[in-house]
Amino acid sequence: FFAQQHHDWDKANTYMQRSLDHDKSNTELLKRGIVLAIAAGEYDQAFERAKLLSTDNQDDSIGQLFMAVDAFKDGDQAHVDQLLADMSQGGIADFVKPLLITWNAAAQGNLDTSSLRKNTIHYMHGVLASHYLGQDEQTKNLLAESLAMSGFTVSDLERAGNIYIDLGEKDKAINIFEQLLKVVSSDQEIKTKLAKLKAGDDVEGYTQIQSAQDGVAMALFDMAKLFYQEGADDSAHIFTHMALSLDNDIVDAHILLADIAGRHDRYNDAIAYYNRIPSDHPSYIKAQREIANLLEDSGQTEKAITALDTLAKEHNDPTALIQIGDIYRHDENFPKAIEAYNRAAKNIGEDKIIPDYWYLHYVRGMAYERNGNWEFAEKDLKAALDFKPDHPYVLNYLGYAWADQNKNLDEATEMIKKAVSLEPEDGYITDSLGWVLYRTGSYKEAVVHLEKAVELLPYDPVINDHLGDAYWKVGRKLEAKFQWERAKNHIEENEELLAELENKLENGLVEKSSEIQQAKSEIDNDDETKDILRP
Repeated sequence: FFAQQHHDWDKANTYMQRSLDHDKSNTELLKRGIVLAIAAGEYDQAFERAKLLSTDNQDDSIGQLFMAVDAFKDGDQAHVDQLLADMSQGGIADFVKPLLITWNAAAQGNLDTSSLRKNTIHYMHGVLASHYLGQDEQTKNLLAESLAMSGFTVSDLERAGNIYIDLGEKDKAINIFEQLLKVVSSDQEIKTKLAKLKAGDDVEGYTQIQSAQDGVAMALFDMAKLFYQEGADDSAHIFTHMALSLDNDIVDAHILLADIAGRHDRYNDAIAYYNRIPSDHPSYIKAQREIANLLEDSGQTEKAITALDTLAKEHNDPTALIQIGDIYRHDENFPKAIEAYNRAAKNIGEDKIIPDYWYLHYVRGMAYERNGNWEFAEKDLKAALDFKPDHPYVLNYLGYAWADQNKNLDEATEMIKKAVSLEPEDGYITDSLGWVLYRTGSYKEAVVHLEKAVELLPYDPVINDHLGDAYWKVGRKLEAKFQWERAKNHIEENEELLAELENKLENGLVEKSSEIQQAKSEIDNDDETKDILRP
């Protein structure tokens, strides 16, 4: 149980086998043993346990589900029919059973959608079964009926577009792909397919299901994706492996398993799943980038950089170079980060950076700014803003940088106000607004925003420091020292800020005469606070 909780399916299955060696008749152990075996990728072992369970539990849906999958694998449609007829009611079986009925009928050359319910997965598999059987008119009718529903995923709509290509309905395919690009604007495969369709070129349609067994595998994988979206990772993992037991070539299934493993810090497992993706598959490059992310997350920075460098050289991939820059930037090695970003810009063409790579300007601008190269940083950040004028983090970064330098304060204020309107619950952006207002001398207004920023990020030392400064300016000196002390207690590896805070705690905030006059003027015009601070 401990091993399963930590997503170590191999170890969990090994321990389960030891238990079953002592008692193969224990029904509850067998049920759990089936699940653990298939989750560990030990499909034959899972099916053997299912057979043991079915001997004494003919009405057990878990055993029958696995037995039905095994029967599909063997092409024994009569046995599938029997198992489905005997399958008990309730739970997940009620959702899976109609899908198996439809695909078992398709395996025998018949279209049976009578058991399917009115939900997106069932509807889509009615379409897929009809398409597999070559019943074009019925496929068109089912497609029209299903697309009238809401809730379809990107992959469902992509399937629909590809099926319309097979049906000769290219205008409908074009419409679907155009709609998809509004959601996944960077999907190169969809872009390429759409361009070919508009040019009148031949385009490959839907090819993923070549047999009824493939259809069952896809149904099980669609169930897995549904579980994954709902955060039920164990069920998603198990159903994905069920799908792979029938069709090990579902590349997206290996990617899903990698995603699940990665978000549970099973880095080696995730890397192993990504490495199953063939080098000629469109997802290969993205998978290799994800491997680099996992290596970085697990502290293997040099391996990550080496992997990305190889990817960049072998596949001419500028994104890999940008990722190298990001790794160096995260480690605060800004000269190396800039070097990697410049390699990426040279690869793309410095004067030809297209919208797909707009973020290169953003990340390189951040690296330049942190490295003290403000002239280059400002140029890049402005370029990023040209591409994404409503991007809250670009607006915030450039606006904050200007505010911190006491320049372009009016423009910086408007930019950061816009960023706050786009991301009102982001503590860093709220802090930026408070800080730019502080820089313009609007201390009372600054306090309001900085207090909210501290509520959103109570342990950030910089934000606490900013609030302390603002409190001091409006005469709330005890509260200012409290915030500076709080900031000091949460500092990690920032000697410069630590020294500043210690000086403030000892001496207070040393104001220039112009700042004192600004504060005095603001307080003299405020009846609530004019007695708090005197020159």
